[in-house]
Amino acid sequence: MPFAFSDGIGQALPAARLASATPVTAGCRMVKEAHELALMRRACAITLTAYRAVLASLSEGLSVAQVSAWVAEAHRRLGVRGGALVLFGPDAAFPHGTAKPRTLKAGEVVLVDGGCRVHGYSSDVTRTAVFGAPPTDRQRRVWDLVRRAQAAAFDAARPGVECQAIDAAARKVIEDGGFGPATPT
Repeated sequence: MPFAFSDGIGQALPAARLASATPVTAGCRMVKEAHELALMRRACAITLTAYRAVLASLSEGLSVAQVSAWVAEAHRRLGVRGGALVLFGPDAAFPHGTAKPRTLKAGEVVLVDGGCRVHGYSSDVTRTAVFGAPPTDRQRRVWDLVRRAQAAAFDAARPGVECQAIDAAARKVIEDGGFGPATPT
């Protein structure tokens, strides 16, 4: 249960003894069985189908809210509840979005980040595309840099390796490529 609930119960019942179930549940979640992997793959396939339909339907002047609603509707039509954060142009560089309204223009990057759940198993898929024009040289270089960072993360990921080491492997590629916290915008 979320901390807010257990904390509330603890405050309402100070004599109650609450304990973390992580030692039990972590072991259950750590290694997936074949049927669990199949459900996660199905959730990913549904999400990718929804994204393809939406990306193929884009037109100039659409708002991020409209495209986000299309993603939710595409998931619904595929039989699940799902959705996505949608960002255009420079806003696609902000991982948690922006409150600034923006409409789609030719040549802009479109980022779609979300997913759905199938019988309790989730997808989390991010896709980027360039709308209405061939990608610029800079857009291609950035895409390739992100692809290389992802490959470095996959290479670093092994049983027992801490997540921070995997993140560091990807970040090093991005920083070596001239992007990161020290890079001027």
